[in-house]
Amino acid sequence: RLNRGIFMKDITRGIRESETALKDFDKQLNSLDANGKTSAISKAFNGLLGDGGAGLAARVGIYAIAAQSVYAVVNAFKDGAKFAVEFEDKLDTLQAISGATNTQMVGLSAAILDTGKNSRFALTDIAEATIQLAQAGFTVKDTSVALQDISNFAAASGTSFKESVDLITAALGAFQLQASETSRITDV
Repeated sequence: RLNRGIFMKDITRGIRESETALKDFDKQLNSLDANGKTSAISKAFNGLLGDGGAGLAARVGIYAIAAQSVYAVVNAFKDGAKFAVEFEDKLDTLQAISGATNTQMVGLSAAILDTGKNSRFALTDIAEATIQLAQAGFTVKDTSVALQDISNFAAASGTSFKESVDLITAALGAFQLQASETSRITDV
């Protein structure tokens, strides 16, 4: 059910960190002189370790930078997998509470993803708020339509997505409005 595009934010961040580490690695390699010594490291270790020690220290430093790059990439994938599991759990909970069919869940998850693309809120926060909407009695259709309005309201009011859902559902109840009238509340 989960689209590969969901991981892009975490993976992109990991790739950027890896690129930075690889650029540092490249700088280290380019700064090696003909004898295999890095000039800065040579100066620091020349008196302590001798010429061979400086070359060894340079190589150890280069390997450390390479290891850091690999570690950043592994962490990006690990974070992406963790996110996918959390997001899937929230969608499963949402389906159980809302009683949505698999077909409806495809549309609802697409609405969550679209809202996430167009807002500053994390997909897991939006999914959690969508669960709140289902608990408040919103239909799948009303929830899909309301997500972008709630996102805009949250951004404009400076509140979290969850707080915005709380405010909107309270206002709907106070004025005895239907869930389909969410845009009336968020436009005020």
